[in-house]
Amino acid sequence: MQSELQCLLQEVSGSLLLAIYRSIAVEDDLAGVVAAEEPDEFDATAQTFLAMLSVDQRRTLTTKVSRDLADTASQRVARFGASAAKVNLAVPLSVSRQIRDMSVSSRLAIHPTRGGSSRADRVAATRLFEELRQVSGAGPAKTAAIEPRPEDRPTDLFSSTFVMVPEALEGLFGSTLTTSSASTRINPGFDPTFGVEFDAIETKYIQQGGENGPLGGKLGPVVYERDHAGRRFRILNCENGCVVFSEGTEAHCIWGRIFQHWQWLGGADTEFLGVPIKDQRETPRNNGAFTGMFAVFHGGGAIYESPAFGPREVHGAIRSRWGALGFERGWLGFPKTDEKKSREPEPVGPFGAWSEFREGIIMWSQRHGAVEISDAYDAIYDEMGRELGNLGYPVTIYGTPANPKIYCEGGIIGRDDAGVVRPIPLYTEMVSQVLAFSEDSTGEIDGRDEITMVHVTVDSFGRLNSQVRRRAISPATGGLTSISVMGIDFNDDPHPWPRIYNAIVMFQEDDGGSADAFAQSVLNSVQSGLNRGIEAAATAIGVALGGPIGPIIGALLNAALQYAFDQLFGELNAAFEEEVIFPPLVFTYRYDSLANWVPSVAFDDESQRTILTSDNRTTTAGGGTIAVRHQWRRG
Repeated sequence: MQSELQCLLQEVSGSLLLAIYRSIAVEDDLAGVVAAEEPDEFDATAQTFLAMLSVDQRRTLTTKVSRDLADTASQRVARFGASAAKVNLAVPLSVSRQIRDMSVSSRLAIHPTRGGSSRADRVAATRLFEELRQVSGAGPAKTAAIEPRPEDRPTDLFSSTFVMVPEALEGLFGSTLTTSSASTRINPGFDPTFGVEFDAIETKYIQQGGENGPLGGKLGPVVYERDHAGRRFRILNCENGCVVFSEGTEAHCIWGRIFQHWQWLGGADTEFLGVPIKDQRETPRNNGAFTGMFAVFHGGGAIYESPAFGPREVHGAIRSRWGALGFERGWLGFPKTDEKKSREPEPVGPFGAWSEFREGIIMWSQRHGAVEISDAYDAIYDEMGRELGNLGYPVTIYGTPANPKIYCEGGIIGRDDAGVVRPIPLYTEMVSQVLAFSEDSTGEIDGRDEITMVHVTVDSFGRLNSQVRRRAISPATGGLTSISVMGIDFNDDPHPWPRIYNAIVMFQEDDGGSADAFAQSVLNSVQSGLNRGIEAAATAIGVALGGPIGPIIGALLNAALQYAFDQLFGELNAAFEEEVIFPPLVFTYRYDSLANWVPSVAFDDESQRTILTSDNRTTTAGGGTIAVRHQWRRG
């Protein structure tokens, strides 16, 4: 059985193929097929595709369409996919409109028992988003190095008329018990606390000075509560702090601004905090002078309080990197902010986080881990838009501590010969070269052919930016040519980081640009189809996308285009005795993956450029073969 993602890709490619079938059937007046009253992107693509064909090719395809439209139901599913196969071409609604009216589960799975219910829709949509997170680079699950979205909490957290008791005491108190899904409660006149846990909590409270100490007076008896993972602990709530006893950690206390910040972040319900595992204490003094306070928690996070910045939490990989640099005694100093999510949009993002410190930041990403950036370098990084700008996420650091080079996904931050910190492009151009154009079945290159290349970048918000380049290929040049497309221009104003690069390469007889229009139209159709499918899945699970879908489209574009072209040109060439149209080539790169070739690069003497990577592909039709190479260069 296909995965939900495969079904979505097949839905897009099948819809495009079916729209072409409809256009041919309507123009040739095939019985039982009517035009869409409100044509969509797929219908527009069908028209640009038909404009590319010769009269003989159109005539051949009419015969094929007439035969294929008489397919059985199972044959239609095999040809168009599960959802497109259910479209009725005798109804004057567009293909996409009819598919939008289907349930999510029937669109995302072929199995007949999975359609029809809202629960089946939610299951299918959830599985789709799990796959989307993986292909978009986020991995199978959200990382713990993500800040929660804290909500303001009431100052009086302990005004309840009940206290919690252990589950073991259920049934012992008759009608005085009030049961909820989280706990069992009894009248506050009964104090169930006893034994070693109570003694440890009371001892800790007295050691801290009791009601005259930093904790203040008691707000009630010791009670049972549960943390985010359902683990039970005992807690004594006080006017200005608390004492907590949990299994394996003994009794520990926090108070003052650290206690208040812990509450504000969610307290024990927060995954990266939980309960304290050490008493709150002073940070090491600087020449005898007080510097701050800190507390460490079960979830691996900590809260540090400094006179300059107040209480701030730090956790996960960022805290580990900060610790490796010496914590607050290192050059970064105390944290200035709580950890923040990257600004990439949900539902698959964000893919990173960062924390600001006195002298710089630590930026973390799932692909590259945690990297520190000093204030002098962060000024440039921030000016360039940080993780959403032309530089992307930081990858690693080379050089010396006094003169580092911070390699990012899209470039380098370093000092020039004059000692000025500035951004340096990682690459300045992409060159596509036709390496070989072999003779076709007639024994010669037929007249003047043309290579059409559509270059597409996709930014962090899923927005497409495309450029079309054409170049003639003729026997006089041996069928060889090159097309250069400049990469990122760091002189431009900062703009969203182009995470994905796609190139669609097409070959055909000189046609005055119809291939350009077709390639651009396919892009529009594929993007719209993916958007509609993902938005329907988001609605099924109650997620409001509220705008562009983010890096999903870029991550899926290659697969969706390849699905569409393979199906479309496979069906097309199958109609002819000999394949006559070269299937398009689709090249896709993640810009951040190019950083994997740095600093191990090669130098090309002919172009006087540093070559980051090369990628060779071939396409074949009618006995001829075209070889194409893409190179990313700097220089």
